[in-house]
Amino acid sequence: MAEYSKYSEVSPQWIEFLSQYPELGNLDSVGVVERRRIFDELETDDSARKLPEDVNEDSFAVRTFTIKARDGYEIPVRSYIPESSHTTKSRPLLVYLHAGGFLFGDLESGDLNCRVLATRLNISVLNVGYRLAPKWPFPHGLNDSYDATEWAAANAEQHLSASPATGFLVGGISSGANFAGVIAYTARDAGLSPPITGLFVSVPVCLMPQAYHLVPPELKDQLLSLEQNADNPMLTRKSLTDIQDPLRDEAFLWQKLLQKHSGTKTKIHLYSGMPHGFWRFLQLKASQEWLDDLVEGIGFLCASEDEVKQTNLIIKGIQSLKQPDRDDT
Repeated sequence: MAEYSKYSEVSPQWIEFLSQYPELGNLDSVGVVERRRIFDELETDDSARKLPEDVNEDSFAVRTFTIKARDGYEIPVRSYIPESSHTTKSRPLLVYLHAGGFLFGDLESGDLNCRVLATRLNISVLNVGYRLAPKWPFPHGLNDSYDATEWAAANAEQHLSASPATGFLVGGISSGANFAGVIAYTARDAGLSPPITGLFVSVPVCLMPQAYHLVPPELKDQLLSLEQNADNPMLTRKSLTDIQDPLRDEAFLWQKLLQKHSGTKTKIHLYSGMPHGFWRFLQLKASQEWLDDLVEGIGFLCASEDEVKQTNLIIKGIQSLKQPDRDDT
């Protein structure tokens, strides 16, 4: 939105990080598969990618299994159930949908996040490994995600030690956030019971450019972030060096419409000048803060409606952080 365009100036944190990992500056010259390889290599090089000290492996039970989709496909899922004295009746449930642009990702993509959330918030988490394009074109991935959500609603107490009547959250990142939004509307229209009580959507894909012409004229001037990134069809070099996130404004527009028409209460963290997907690089201070903010945000969704209040926009990630020299030995 126009009011948020000032947050597109590149963060000093990202400039410093990019100077240590120059391969991120050449993404517009490589294909999608090579891009994924570069990301995987940098994540492997990340010594910070480990469970925080307060997350003890003995404090929760992890189980990987499958759920049958509507077409008979076995959807891989992974549950994270806290080992605590809290009863099932008081434990909320989160269905977690990973990022990856509808092309990449699996149960490992969000594994660390799910473990942290289960431990710190005492919630049960179901991590869903939905089918990916291009092998499985739309709507396979979306249908898998909805089918897993429907299964969770019916089986939470028996298989996930949770009570969705206490709190039933669906959420994800990027493409996973897109699925979460669609699931919320689909579940509402289908009368899913218990109903979804909260949505976690991080940098969601909300409005495809092909649909911009359907936006009312009085709202079109609020969609600037994609125009600022108009030179690139994907989240490539310009996205990573010149702009915070091309999906930013459509997410804010959705939030404003939800608040206007449904009275939805929201909590928003905006990482000024940071690119789409920065959180995967835990070498960044902003990424470490993002994990803490994720916990805080899911906690906001777990609270009762009477306890939560509409919050102001929280701006993060603008400070500079000198990273240690990269060890190439």
